[in-house]
Amino acid sequence: MKKSPTISRINVANTHPVDVYISPVNLTANGRAHLGHAAGPYLRMDVVQKHLKRAGHHVRSGLTTDGFENHVLVRAALENIDPSALAHGFHIRIVEDLASVGVVFDHFDDPAYGGNLQRFSKVGNALMGALSAAGSLRFLAGRLPVDDAGSTATPEERFCIGGWFGATCPVCLASAGSFFCEQCGHHFEPEEALNPVSRRGRIVEWLENVSAFLSISGKDRLLREWDDTAIESSFLEIGKTVRRT
Repeated sequence: MKKSPTISRINVANTHPVDVYISPVNLTANGRAHLGHAAGPYLRMDVVQKHLKRAGHHVRSGLTTDGFENHVLVRAALENIDPSALAHGFHIRIVEDLASVGVVFDHFDDPAYGGNLQRFSKVGNALMGALSAAGSLRFLAGRLPVDDAGSTATPEERFCIGGWFGATCPVCLASAGSFFCEQCGHHFEPEEALNPVSRRGRIVEWLENVSAFLSISGKDRLLREWDDTAIESSFLEIGKTVRRT
């Protein structure tokens, strides 16, 4: 959708309705939804959804919780519980929490649980295949920390990443963790962070790891569409940051 749909006056029928799908950012299923979540992306998207429906547009909405995040593994380890069970329990509570303030979606799934996992994996593999075929993927090497508490079973357990990783933000010097600074909004690679530490042990080495990144073509067009959607300037600046290689 290149431009926002036309909003007719309340007493005027919309003669050009369009199909709109709304899906705000998902929540990591390592805890319940709180008022900060509801008052942030979800209240805004709910207002947009209802406003567009009132204007006569065909609106559908969907959301998932993220049970794959490293932060789920962190909490599951602390509580000695299966990560999938922990994530699904919080998924149910998150649905209830948002519904309690009137924020409801047409579809609200837990892709990391039960039969959903196979479907999610199939869709994810198809997406990666399509992106690869279109030349939209870049594989870049980066250095990740390894601590003395990790396991070699999976990369998520081997490397000190996500909730296990603590650091100082290289931009505003605030205390930060994972790959994100909640103080200034900056996203950083672990090797860019200042004062890196492990929250479960001691960092003993840094190893190279190759990850897939989305290669965005037509950046000028993307920026014009961001302007059209009236994204706040502070978020625009974060989005315009390009990882240099």
